[in-house]
Amino acid sequence: ECNWHGIECDKMGEKLLSINLMGKQLNGTIPEEISLLTELTSLKLSKNNIFETIPTEISLLTNLQFLFLDANPTLKGTMPSELGQIQFLQKFWLSATNVT
Repeated sequence: ECNWHGIECDKMGEKLLSINLMGKQLNGTIPEEISLLTELTSLKLSKNNIFETIPTEISLLTNLQFLFLDANPTLKGTMPSELGQIQFLQKFWLSATNVT
């Protein structure tokens, strides 16, 4: 069953499709295991305190269409070039971070 605020699943409640936790005062890193969410189409983590770097494993989310990481001033490092391999990515927000 999939019944959490900011989380959207398929009709059967078996596959995670969307995570929208914008502005929820989250503190932490994006784990490499994010790549296990193979059906994910939207990852919105803007306006939080996400730190360290963007894991290259995000590039394994081949169905991802929206990736919002903006307004996380403690996010740093270099943007992984592998993100260019996400074929269906339509919007990628990264402003107000320390990612180059």
